[in-house]
Amino acid sequence: KWPADTQLVKGSADLAAMVKQTAGAISYIDFKYIAQEKLNYAHLKNRDGKFVAPSSKGFEAAMNNSGWRNGGNFEEMLNHRPGTQTWPITGGTFIVLPLKSKNPARTIEMLKFFTQAMIKGDGIADTADFVPLPDAVQARVFRELLKISDESGKPLAWSAL
Repeated sequence: KWPADTQLVKGSADLAAMVKQTAGAISYIDFKYIAQEKLNYAHLKNRDGKFVAPSSKGFEAAMNNSGWRNGGNFEEMLNHRPGTQTWPITGGTFIVLPLKSKNPARTIEMLKFFTQAMIKGDGIADTADFVPLPDAVQARVFRELLKISDESGKPLAWSAL
């Protein structure tokens, strides 16, 4: 049961604002809000026994010390990965798509959009305090997108260009 003075907020932006204005507040929030709002943060002990601050470098270390980079295995969790600089609570952002499209023309446009965003998004990711996907991971994602078919199972005819 939550205390009567518990304050409820909706969304990460509102949560960041509430934490910033509430003395002694503790929360877990996406790193970009910590960076943008200049919030205080905890140093956490990682798998290698080092206390680290949340940072793009720490998130990148988690990815680089996982199957994401080494084998294009983005099903693997990024938490608690090895590495002296690794931030221990790291996650990815995903899109979920059906393997069989009910609307191939619309699906092809969406596939082109996501492919271009992935190919050209590295610079934007850096400025938004996210980590660009390594080439091996991007290649794996692209291979998975090529598996999407129409309802009869025929592969969709599209290219990333």
